[in-house]
Amino acid sequence: MTFPGARCGYVRRMTGTTGDRRQAQLISDGALALAVTVFAQLDLRFNVEQAIHYGSEPLRAVTTAVATTALALRRRAPLAMALLVAAATAGPQLFTTLTVQLWGDLVPLLIAVYSASRYAE
Repeated sequence: MTFPGARCGYVRRMTGTTGDRRQAQLISDGALALAVTVFAQLDLRFNVEQAIHYGSEPLRAVTTAVATTALALRRRAPLAMALLVAAATAGPQLFTTLTVQLWGDLVPLLIAVYSASRYAE
């Protein structure tokens, strides 16, 4: 498509779309990480999934927060994010027994594996 005033065969460049799309993707990644973090912390506090909790509550809260907030990096650094989520989920299990939560451990792992396979270059 040519624009009025443009020479024959030349089209005007689209400007501003790549940066806007990238910014929207980063905002949506942050919103996903925030939503999963809030729900996982509420699940820990109010025991929504009716799990039997093992280990100390502060350690569970910290490992869940690290695993879920790392999801904000899923497009920017997908492999590092997947490694961080895996380390936050499995690392404390080497030293103590912690409850594996659905929203605090398994959902972030699923999102991390998908994101690493989808966005890694």
